[in-house]
Amino acid sequence: MKNKNKDNRIGKPYFIDKFSTIKASTKIGFLKFWVAGVSYFLAFMTTESALRSDIYDQLFIMFLLIGLLTEYVTNKIIYHMDRPDQLTLQYLPFKANKDRKKLVSLLLSLLYAAIMIGEALILHTIVVEVFQFIGIPTLGEILLGVKSGMDPISFGLYILLLDMIWYKGRKVIIKEK
Repeated sequence: MKNKNKDNRIGKPYFIDKFSTIKASTKIGFLKFWVAGVSYFLAFMTTESALRSDIYDQLFIMFLLIGLLTEYVTNKIIYHMDRPDQLTLQYLPFKANKDRKKLVSLLLSLLYAAIMIGEALILHTIVVEVFQFIGIPTLGEILLGVKSGMDPISFGLYILLLDMIWYKGRKVIIKEK
């Protein structure tokens, strides 16, 4: 019996852990949601950032946070989670992010962050308009009490949704080539 469990754990160091039953795509999705949410929180909701009057400073801080956390946390975890029985490199934002020691990977992560932030802000505007038309409050309005305001949870969900669209779209484009 002991040898059977030992054989099952080859290449799976956390086989007996409860987190081993969660699919890699779910773990990666939660990580991307968390990175976006914490970046928004640090850029817009901390005391120092709340005292700033220029939103461009806050957006720049969020851009740097998302770009650097994507490159040095999310991509690194995705890269190290990759195994022959569980391929995760497809969840990297760009194919060139596989080469972890080049400046190109960092620049692509920053480009990815800029695209995601821009799309998330556009998506938030659309969601607020639709919710106001229907007459139901947004999550930011419920949590913060600010009409048409954004919160870290909503921002994380927007980024997660946009990342899934990014992933599926890239998958379709690569199949067509």
